[in-house]
Amino acid sequence: MALKSLLLAALALMLGADAMAGQDSGKKKSRDPARLKEMPSDEDLAKRRAESEALPLFKSHDPLAFTLIANFRALSRDRDTLSTKRFAARLVVAGTTDTIPMRLRTRGHYRLAKCSFVPLRMEFTKKTVDGSPFENEKSLKLGTHCQKDDLYEQYVLREYLVYRIQQLVSPIAFRVRLARVTYVDSASMNSQGTYWGLIVESEEHMAARFGGIVRELRRATFDDVEQVPLLGMSLFEYMIGNTDWSLYALHNVRVISTPSGEILPVPYDFDFSGLVDARYATPDPKLPIRNVRQRLFRGPCKAVEEWAPVVARFVGKKAEVMALYDSLPGLDKGYAQDAKEYLADFYRTIERPGDMRAEIVENCNRKGGT
Repeated sequence: MALKSLLLAALALMLGADAMAGQDSGKKKSRDPARLKEMPSDEDLAKRRAESEALPLFKSHDPLAFTLIANFRALSRDRDTLSTKRFAARLVVAGTTDTIPMRLRTRGHYRLAKCSFVPLRMEFTKKTVDGSPFENEKSLKLGTHCQKDDLYEQYVLREYLVYRIQQLVSPIAFRVRLARVTYVDSASMNSQGTYWGLIVESEEHMAARFGGIVRELRRATFDDVEQVPLLGMSLFEYMIGNTDWSLYALHNVRVISTPSGEILPVPYDFDFSGLVDARYATPDPKLPIRNVRQRLFRGPCKAVEEWAPVVARFVGKKAEVMALYDSLPGLDKGYAQDAKEYLADFYRTIERPGDMRAEIVENCNRKGGT
């Protein structure tokens, strides 16, 4: 026994306590304060929440038109996912003459490698955005068209609607704003074209709206987070046919912690979902599905009665979800009909007790994490 204890102690030193704790995801893990940074004061959190809820950028669902001026040839060459390079840029909101100085940087992983037009992050300073739609914004993701192709522009509209669905059915979600962006190369001052873009709310502002801050809690299991938001997230991912997420690896998932100790999961980045149906999207080959249109539930194992209030919320928003696909100018009508049929199939599953039990309740992740 002494030798076994020594070996276990040595292994703990080699792998670290977190690595060993993560091997048993079936047990309830304590929320170790050492893994959490200090929580702001209640007054600071209240101030952050008020500022985030008042952001002008997300007060409207109307597309925001603006021009971005930068050296896009130089930006396009910066494909290193670890790059910290910033490029000087200017932004002019349509209908105004004010020029907002700012910086752009590349971001992403898959799309950064594959897209001819890279995804961007827009960075601002407070004094330059006062009085503009970007007031109180510091850093925002801009989802771009990726390729100069009509279908890729449709992908931007499709993913935008997935975020809008998330806002309807989930108690916690990122806000988004469509943009109509004209890109001008600063080296030649020639227009690079006008395309749809997708602005995603910053993580900090999203977390502040729900009374918390973003945490980097990797190796989290299902037991580590609040169960109602977890069930909502898992059912939403199943709804849109998305398997490209992991709570354990914080892949396309962020977690918020609140002063009361709650850990809240929030998903994002849905272009690999079956609802978006991008032609480049493929599922992980280790999963038992052949394409992203096939749904696979990857959430926790829960009894039917625990699912009831979550399912009721989704069903209650059904009409609003479907209406989204008739409300967006520019969306391909053939795709809109196909999307509604895809969503109707989801609703048939959760509205039929037998199908709900077979596809969700019994087809769950018994390991306690994903």
